[in-house]
Amino acid sequence: MSKIRASVVEIIGKQEVHIVRFDHFGQQLAMMSLELPRHLKTGDDVILSIKPSSVGIAKNHSGEFSFSNKLHVKIAKLDVGGILCLAKLEMKSGFYIESLLTAESAKRMNLNVTDEVSAFFKASELSLYKVCL
Repeated sequence: MSKIRASVVEIIGKQEVHIVRFDHFGQQLAMMSLELPRHLKTGDDVILSIKPSSVGIAKNHSGEFSFSNKLHVKIAKLDVGGILCLAKLEMKSGFYIESLLTAESAKRMNLNVTDEVSAFFKASELSLYKVCL
């Protein structure tokens, strides 16, 4: 599970669903949630989490997409096995997230350490790990 430190920028609630927007050192993130801690408010510092299997990678991406979250990252490490590849991705803030993809995809994309790529994930895949009080 990758952890991301961020600050709450906005909380939008419609019926039972909430969209929470965060700032991670100048990069915007969004989370969709059915439940939020009652004490969560704008300005709170939080730790977010995302599973490596929920993070996709695009190389030389341009155009529109439906995923709410896009981070510009650099590949810091690649562990390529027979079937799977685990990519350690460095964000501009110096924090890291991981992406789990197939070894075939990593080879097809010609991924290498130090490549600059985009990491994508849906708002519904980001979760609130901890509110920093």
